[in-house]
Amino acid sequence: MQRRLDALYIDRLDGKIENVFYERMLDEWRGERDRCLGLMERQREADDFYLDDGVDLLKLASDAHRLFQIQGPEQKTRLLNLLLSNSSWGHGQLNAAFRQPFDVLQKSNAAWRIKKAAGHEPNGFFDEWLPFVKAYRALCRLPDMDFRYLLKDARCFRHREQDHHTDCHWH
Repeated sequence: MQRRLDALYIDRLDGKIENVFYERMLDEWRGERDRCLGLMERQREADDFYLDDGVDLLKLASDAHRLFQIQGPEQKTRLLNLLLSNSSWGHGQLNAAFRQPFDVLQKSNAAWRIKKAAGHEPNGFFDEWLPFVKAYRALCRLPDMDFRYLLKDARCFRHREQDHHTDCHWH
């Protein structure tokens, strides 16, 4: 983009283009440059929170059972709505469908339990976690409002646990 601006300036100095065209293109390309710089800054900011938010989500998932037991009815409903989607009750059994990325996390955990039962020794890297990482990364790149609220609640939950904040949804 800067090369275009430099070439545009040289063309103006050499008299190859009119001032009106120069001003119009200068405004357009500066706007495009500023838009690109803004996108890069948003990506950098997202990268800063990427790991922290991932830890918050994993902590929420691992502590969900304990948290559910100590919450009142409203908070239990909120936690279930946060983790589950399209759940149903039929034939005396709850059929739970997890929201993204918890659905992928559930599958990763199930695959891990199978390998562990078969005597697989953990080596610090586990292929079944890659789908969770990919799903989480995709959600972070283009988060919808539900995912933003989920991250906010997970972050709030972590801080409530650490700092005893009372301004969170979790009491």
